[in-house]
Formats: sequence, C-alpha cells, structure tokens
Amino acid sequence: DATFLEIGRSCSVSGWQHFLWGLKGFRRTVASNMKENMVRDAEYQAKCSQELDAALTVLEAELCNATGAFAPLPGGNPSAAALALAALLAPVLLPPEYTAGYAPQIKPEMFSTEFQVRIKAYRERTAGSFAMTLYRMHRMRAVSRHRI
Repeated sequence: DATFLEIGRSCSVSGWQHFLWGLKGFRRTVASNMKENMVRDAEYQAKCSQELDAALTVLEAELCNATGAFAPLPGGNPSAAALALAALLAPVLLPPEYTAGYAPQIKPEMFSTEFQVRIKAYRERTAGSFAMTLYRMHRMRAVSRHRI
C-alpha cells in the first residue's frame, strides 16, 4: 500500500485526484479491482503469458524485416510502430526510463523473484531488447522536449 500511495501522490494530477489517492479505502478498492480484473488467478496469468509469447514471436519476425513497420524512418527516428511496440511492452519490461520522472521508478526488484525472472526473460527477447533500446535512446530526450 505504501508503494501504491507513493506512486499516486507523485503523479502530476489535480488536487482532487491526490486527495482521493490519499484515502486508504479508495486505494484498496482500486487495488482490489485491478487484482480481480487484471491479475485474476494463476491459470489466467499462464494463458496471458502464452498469448504474449505468441504475439512476440510474430512481432520478432517483423523486427527482422529491414524495410518493415519497425524500420527506422529517414534520419534514424523510430517509426510509429516501433514507438507503439515499446510503449506496449514497457509495463512488462520496466525500462528505467519508463516513468520518465513523472512517477517513482518501478524497478524489477520491487517484484517477487518469479516475476524478476520473467521480466529478465522478456528483456532478453528480441522484441524486449528492441524496446529497451528505444526507451534508452529516445524516451528522456522526448520527455525533456515536452516538459513544461
């Protein structure tokens, strides 16, 4: 609950949202709903992991295509597909640049050993490595340009 509270309090949101997040009952309701609807049970998690692995296998074949959707644009900038892939994989990979200073960094060490192993395995896949590189090379540069 303390980590959940810190993440919510440090986000750049309105005062009433900070107030709501400060209420322990509200945070518990959100956490309960997230667990019930997103985490569910081991069977559901295994099914989702299999689906993610299958999707990554398809995406990794496309990543090998030098002229495909993930190829850099002229000038070396990442394509929209590449940025979308990195953004969608970020919650699984937890790149250090993920929260970009808008919220506390979410580190693999905050999770169980089992999940740390899974995070490491996804980072080592071709798609994971690709997304981590995009975050490392482009995330903070893009954030610093758009920060007020």
